[in-house]
Amino acid sequence: WFYHIAMPGLLNSMQNQAGVCDWLTVPPRLGGQKLSAEVPLKDLEALPVPFLLGRPSRKFAQAHYASFLVGEVHFHAPIDAAAATSTFRTSAKEDDLTSPFSSKQALSPGSGYWCSSGRHDPEQVVVWTGIMHKRRKVRSLKVSWAYAPGQVRVRSTADGRHWETAVPWHQSKEGGVSFQEDMNFDRPRNSMQIKIEMKQPKEWGYYGINQASLELA
Repeated sequence: WFYHIAMPGLLNSMQNQAGVCDWLTVPPRLGGQKLSAEVPLKDLEALPVPFLLGRPSRKFAQAHYASFLVGEVHFHAPIDAAAATSTFRTSAKEDDLTSPFSSKQALSPGSGYWCSSGRHDPEQVVVWTGIMHKRRKVRSLKVSWAYAPGQVRVRSTADGRHWETAVPWHQSKEGGVSFQEDMNFDRPRNSMQIKIEMKQPKEWGYYGINQASLELA
């Protein structure tokens, strides 16, 4: 038994491939919904959970891998912990851990967002750091900006001591306040931590991140 991710659209692409996989065995109850022991493939995408417990066939696994190779599936991984050199505080008693705009707010969608303190000098570098529990081979970083900076770069480290630039200083092609940006690394990098470094604030005066996640190589 093992977990496999039910990628949106992937199972639909498998339905017309005879002999790939007709059903998956799932627990009797999944997400509070009572299910039979065998679930038709066509019903899997309707399940109210992001991944299923099952035993796909060898052909299913081969087709899944082939789909990944042609770029139809991208494997994203969350960042486990975070820290920041600047955080907006609503009172003097708050810090980066207790502020409602703390760095950890950028770890998952819908939890709020990280926001810097504001009033930054143009060349002052503000850093949001993402920390992983284990080393991962990363090819790019996806950032959903709440308040985009004028300039941004990404650095990574495999050991927590030696840092290298994965994405050089650049200005995003998007000109708005909030948008999503995919920052491709110069090459796949084994990473324990990543730093998003920001400078040259725009007219809104803050830096903010809704969510940051990794695309694995």
